[in-house]
Amino acid sequence: MKDANNKTTTTLSIIVAIIICAAGIALAVYAIALNPSHSETGAKTESPHGRTTHESNRKDAPLATDIAEAAIAIKYGNEGFAQPIYEVNSGELVRVENNSDREMYFAAGEHEHHDVDSSVDLGVIEPGKFSVFKAPQAGTYLFHNHDNDSHTGQLIVR
Repeated sequence: MKDANNKTTTTLSIIVAIIICAAGIALAVYAIALNPSHSETGAKTESPHGRTTHESNRKDAPLATDIAEAAIAIKYGNEGFAQPIYEVNSGELVRVENNSDREMYFAAGEHEHHDVDSSVDLGVIEPGKFSVFKAPQAGTYLFHNHDNDSHTGQLIVR
């Protein structure tokens, strides 16, 4: 009788250990899936409302040492962009700062028709954060906050 109880106890212990291990593995996979820093370089991640965010995952994003060298800063606040028009030379770095108290989605082009693959389309920038991009070839580029399409501006690249 004692041997039967020992076998039952051993079997139950093994089953419980397997369940605990499986739960631990599932939680680890879930945690990794939630952390965008584990995604591949250059991968796009989905943010709330199905919006793409490129920020730290952009393969063409300038290095941290380049950020101080930005030629201009496009500043965004609660009332919109600080200026309606910004000018920069092709190839220079542009810093986009979100000085508002909400996240903003810095999008290229006109509202609802922006090009998420454009180097000017930065995706979501959190409050108090910034993103940097290299000015594309010469031309005029429209941009807006996708969350508030009345907040617009132009980037003139020489």
